[in-house]
Amino acid sequence: MYVGGKIDAANDIYAAQISEKRAMAQMKKDTEFLKLIKYYYGVVVSESLYKTRVQAQKALNIHYENAKKLKAQGQIAKTELLNAEVKLDATKIETRKAEHKFEIASSALFSLTKLKPVLSSKLFVNENIQNQEYYKKETQSNYAGMKVLDAKASQSNSPVEIKEAAWMPELAAYGNYNLYKDDSPLMSTLPTWFAGVMVKIDLLQRKDRSEEVQAAKLLNDKVKYLRLEALDGLALLVEKTYKEMMSDRE
Repeated sequence: MYVGGKIDAANDIYAAQISEKRAMAQMKKDTEFLKLIKYYYGVVVSESLYKTRVQAQKALNIHYENAKKLKAQGQIAKTELLNAEVKLDATKIETRKAEHKFEIASSALFSLTKLKPVLSSKLFVNENIQNQEYYKKETQSNYAGMKVLDAKASQSNSPVEIKEAAWMPELAAYGNYNLYKDDSPLMSTLPTWFAGVMVKIDLLQRKDRSEEVQAAKLLNDKVKYLRLEALDGLALLVEKTYKEMMSDRE
């Protein structure tokens, strides 16, 4: 049976819908993975900051104890002792703040994974950094959101083909072979086999098929435009992220 390409176009739509669902599932997976990375290294950074604050507090505590001894021996003024005490108090406050941030970050990671945080990967600086164009190409090729738009574009192509197929004739072949004939006079007059071709052409329709085709093409153009817009947006996002990465690295 030939219906002007409608069946092939419908199959293309179903295949594109499957691709879209897979891409959307990958997007969700990528989003959760990035969330996990953010929470995990949030704990790593806050722990590192807390340990640094503890060390600073210990150093200023030694400084304060030494200042007290020097003041007792009359080698420094009271204002210098008070200055050392103020610095130590300020450091204690910052240490407590860092500790609270570490606890909050750990709780957030536990809430996400339902596991006690085990920091097996520490802070590091990536020395193997490619140029900006490399990351743009990788993002455009592998970002699941672009695959969703590709699937949408493929789906929008098929309605155009379906609407255009309405102008085409529908063809259907048919045939029959009679393996058994009874002894009735009617059956004896019928042929043992027959075959033929049916052609259907709609000469008159209430619908404006040209407008339907034009509407389908406009939808297809809109999806293509959205895809190009998304590519530009991704390029800008990569450029912004790359510059932030280089700045943080320095």
